[in-house]
Amino acid sequence: MSVPNTISQISSDLGAVSGGAFTASEPETGTGSQTYQQILYPTLGLPDNILREILLEWHRLGPQKPVQPPEQPKIKFTDSLDTTLPQWVYAQVCRSWRQAAFSCKALWTRLGILMPGPDEPEGRKIAMIHNLNSLLRWLGDLPLKVKIKSYHPFAPDDILFTTICSSSSRWEMLRLALHFEEVDVLQNILLSLGARMPQVPLLHSLSLDFMSKLPSGIDTFLNVSNLRRVDVGGKLYDTHRSLEIPWNQITEYRRLCDEFGDSASEEHLMKMPNVVSYCDAAFSCSSGSPIPLPHLQVMKLSIGPMVPLDFGRLELGNHFTEFRLRSRCSSNKLLWSDSLVLSLHRWGCSLQTLYLDSCAISESKMILVFEHLTALRSLVFLYRQTLKSNLIGALANVKLLPHLYHLALDGHFGFMRDDMVKMLSARMIQGDSVFRKFGLPSSRIAFFAKDLECFREQGLEVESTRDTYKWNDWVGPQELED
Repeated sequence: MSVPNTISQISSDLGAVSGGAFTASEPETGTGSQTYQQILYPTLGLPDNILREILLEWHRLGPQKPVQPPEQPKIKFTDSLDTTLPQWVYAQVCRSWRQAAFSCKALWTRLGILMPGPDEPEGRKIAMIHNLNSLLRWLGDLPLKVKIKSYHPFAPDDILFTTICSSSSRWEMLRLALHFEEVDVLQNILLSLGARMPQVPLLHSLSLDFMSKLPSGIDTFLNVSNLRRVDVGGKLYDTHRSLEIPWNQITEYRRLCDEFGDSASEEHLMKMPNVVSYCDAAFSCSSGSPIPLPHLQVMKLSIGPMVPLDFGRLELGNHFTEFRLRSRCSSNKLLWSDSLVLSLHRWGCSLQTLYLDSCAISESKMILVFEHLTALRSLVFLYRQTLKSNLIGALANVKLLPHLYHLALDGHFGFMRDDMVKMLSARMIQGDSVFRKFGLPSSRIAFFAKDLECFREQGLEVESTRDTYKWNDWVGPQELED
């Protein structure tokens, strides 16, 4: 069999064969023997670069089992010390496969460490420490993306924890997801971490997800000279008070806490004059002095009930291109609607992407805003009430939003077929029209199927908003990234 055919066959077979077959202690018997003859033997003469490609493809396609208990929230996480992962299984087959596996550095430099619980067998803990030490040796001086996750309190001098901390000079990203409520234990862990990572020259991204509120004055990350991005979740409402971080150098900030706590968002913003991208799932901003944010480009916000909002305080420059605002209720828009409208007028010359829902601004005021949005390319509007024909009629006026490329409407619809066809025809009929993408709920797409097919033939891309504009698209993922 030729090498290309062999690779194709192996790629197909790997998806169907479990990792246990590769690690069988007696490959001469049963499934192990069959696997050896059909898959392993033909690969023994393949060059290392081909073996690496096979591993990368297997890693890409292979299923990964969830490591968290079913009752825990679903958070993306891969335990790098789980020896049932494809790269570990691959490395145990034979010497040539092991060499190929360890030469694929990209598979190992994203280190996820799931701290063992109190009931974890001692042998398993020893094996985890051994595997981690081996990994750190194999990786040499390569930069690391590290995530440490625990559902249980652990001692600051835990050997597994201190081992991963010994590599801190190579960390470029750090994620701490500590899901227990013992505040004193959490504080001691952070103090220990600070003592064990005196210099982290590569660290530029930090994510913290804690289930307990921190006391003030934690300076673990105060001297991280290259820190640029901070993500916080869990109960870290008041990060600017509890954590001493070089806020003036932060360019990306995401607060993904589900609750508001007792901290206003302006206190965070005033500490970050150089922020470029700001995401806040619990935004509030009461009246006060102006907040200059000359470098801000992207702002994604979610607001709760009866929250004070004075958008007029935000002094944004010409770099501001994307604004997303979603309300969690329908009773508070009168508190700040005028402030939002005036701010959209001010931002109109630079704003290119706008996501709003009907609880953030009324349909009539939205139409008045259109004439100021001279640079807008993408408009997404979520309706909690029934969408009437007024907005669709305004969008049919091609003098408004002349650069509109993408329009998406989600929610309940009251407008009839003629309104939509007229609007799309007006947008598509222009010879120099840039309008090419339109989104509707899947039920409406089915209802208008024949009409939409005609516009598809003219080059219009039609998408389902039910599948596209979920919570994550408004303010970012609810969990912290791996």
